Amino acid sequence: MNSQKKYTSGLKGLLLILFISLGSFNVTHAAVKNVTGQLKLLATIDNRPAFSSVIWKISTSKAGVQKFLKTIYQHAATIELAPGTYQITLSAKNNKAQTHKVTIVERKQLALTINLK
Repeated sequence: MNSQKKYTSGLKGLLLILFISLGSFNVTHAAVKNVTGQLKLLATIDNRPAFSSVIWKISTSKAGVQKFLKTIYQHAATIELAPGTYQITLSAKNNKAQTHKVTIVERKQLALTINLK
């Protein structure tokens, strides 16, 4: 009977430690937030909004490897990105593609307007 009581008491202690550990993990995890910046994109043709079919491609390069992150099929968009340098490519039907590099800074907004001719 005495060993059963010790086992139950030990199990309760272990569950309490596990509960406290999980609780503190959640608090720590909730306190960490992703800090982003905004990129406003606007495509124009002859300095007017490019309502025709346009394609934005957002990518990044790490260690020489190009990684495509997002494709947008609108002439205007605002997206959230982590701080860093990105390659933005805009192409439209019957027009040449243009590529620009941008640097996103946390909590800042950057506007990129590309005029296709």
